[in-house]
Amino acid sequence: MFPPDSGQIFFKGEDITHLSAPNIFRRRIVRTFQISSIFPQLTVLKKRADRRPGEIPDLQLPWGRLNLGPRTIRDLCMGYLEKLRLLDQSEQKAGLLAYGDKRRLEIVMALVSDPEVLLLDEPTAGMSPEETQETAQLIKGLSKTVTVLLVEHDMKVSWGFPTGHCS
Repeated sequence: MFPPDSGQIFFKGEDITHLSAPNIFRRRIVRTFQISSIFPQLTVLKKRADRRPGEIPDLQLPWGRLNLGPRTIRDLCMGYLEKLRLLDQSEQKAGLLAYGDKRRLEIVMALVSDPEVLLLDEPTAGMSPEETQETAQLIKGLSKTVTVLLVEHDMKVSWGFPTGHCS
């Protein structure tokens, strides 16, 4: 969000320090924020399934690169909604979801973007202990298929995750 005042950031041998957010996204580095950023008036499924490349200014979603059609995108969305236990709420307006479900929806939104690296900033902030435990387990499962960089103040969330290095 803020330009660095020193240092460099490399991804796959390329200096990405001064790239714009859309250009970082095109390299399949996707992030979520501590404060959820969802469109409350859209349904959970519509949030991602109806998007097409070019609908977001200056941003080409990876689906265009992958040549995925609307049906495949919908199936991909449904798969992630199921994996993160939101499938039964796919027709619910996102703004009416419980807080923990909104946080998981934001992770679904990031995953559907086909990340190679997923940056999660405080994904369990404000959750109950039960929601925190469930979300931590879901994130741990995701880390088997995508590189996850997790920033979290609740040390219980990071138990069981490798620390101090990236894979």
